[in-house]
Amino acid sequence: MRSWNPRTGEFRLMEQRQPRKRRVGLTALVLLIGLVMVISASRVLTGERRDNLPGLVKRVQPAVVTVIAYNARGEALSQGTGFFMNPGGCFLTNCHVLAQAARAEVRTAEGRCYPVRGVVAADRDWDLVVAAVVSPPEESCGLEITPDIPAVGERVAVVGSPLGLEQTLSDGVVSALRRTSAGEYLQISAPVSAGSSGSPVINMKGEVVGVASLQVIKGQNLNFAVPGSRALALQQKAAAARTVSAPLSTLARQSGSAWWCLDRSRRYVGEHHQHRPAAYRQAVRLQPEVAGAFSGLARPLGP
Repeated sequence: MRSWNPRTGEFRLMEQRQPRKRRVGLTALVLLIGLVMVISASRVLTGERRDNLPGLVKRVQPAVVTVIAYNARGEALSQGTGFFMNPGGCFLTNCHVLAQAARAEVRTAEGRCYPVRGVVAADRDWDLVVAAVVSPPEESCGLEITPDIPAVGERVAVVGSPLGLEQTLSDGVVSALRRTSAGEYLQISAPVSAGSSGSPVINMKGEVVGVASLQVIKGQNLNFAVPGSRALALQQKAAAARTVSAPLSTLARQSGSAWWCLDRSRRYVGEHHQHRPAAYRQAVRLQPEVAGAFSGLARPLGP
């Protein structure tokens, strides 16, 4: 069909516009297909990450142990969590888990128990200790510790023994990075409880990004972990030592420190409230940066 243009005095074919419409329509179709493919790929990747958690836990659990400390009378004193770092039989946990212990043992996911030989290396400022066990299991596998700080919002998982419930999984995200005068802590939303001290905080690659250590009493899911960089530094120190350097009793003298005093100050209520200020002052004296950072509201996750 032709149409007359009075301005130019020419005829033009109306059909000439049709190829342009087809090109525009084809371009839109290609863009739509591309968008659908991107969305589908994103959903597949998200599903893979979500479905990967069971497999991740299956790989991690053989390295996670329940740590049980006993007093001189053979009575259970405290319980926490730890994890093997290598097949050599060295595991990492929090100092306050083993502090004041006359002896200790670890129990694996399979239920096998191994006595703790002693301390290989300790970082009392960060409440971390590497200890060795007697006749370590040959099949024990170590977890890899990464010094990389996870991003806020990154998904993490914790495997531990909260309230004695061994090999318990909880997951969440890194809520924040909390800077104190002592250094940086990871704040995580993964639920943890007493007995979770020393639990590995792992990313979705199975790497240890932190060690669960503290929780704020007056709050919900306000849990804190020592960053993996501190644990890695202690692991390297232990590797250089290669042998037990001290008995567990050495932790009682130096690692009762602020963690115990903060916990004691929290417990002194009711008829014992008069002891609370003294306990807190002792915490400030022993480790002021930790006591000040949490204003007397933080407690260890262990005993």
